[in-house]
Amino acid sequence: MSYPDNCIRGISDPQCLLEGGTRVSLYLFNFQKSPGNNVWGKESINWMDDEKALDFTLNQKKNERLQFKVGAAILPRAAIDRINKFYGLTRPIRYERDPIKNVNPYHGNLLLKDDTVGATKTMIRCQLACACQPPVLQEDK
Repeated sequence: MSYPDNCIRGISDPQCLLEGGTRVSLYLFNFQKSPGNNVWGKESINWMDDEKALDFTLNQKKNERLQFKVGAAILPRAAIDRINKFYGLTRPIRYERDPIKNVNPYHGNLLLKDDTVGATKTMIRCQLACACQPPVLQEDK
């Protein structure tokens, strides 16, 4: 399966921003376990398949409210691949497409092995945050 060069992570919480909103923090990537899945923690993303994907993400609604009220961060797929290369055979992080029929054709997930613990998990979260481009803030739209 082919993937675009970038994915988008929506930002709901201002705590996920650093340096006056010019960077994102590791709090953007928490990797919560999903029910019935004891192997991977998930973070929802949108794939940047076309020029409409970012606007789609920034305008997404949940319960009739703007879901990503702070903005969105763009993460290069190459950064995820570099993390896996760094950790060698364990390949702790993956990505997938997971479109939501009739709702979100761009949807996917970042997946982190559930047995990734402590400092290693924190390092991966930091690596992802550092690799993100400066966020697109809702107030700048």
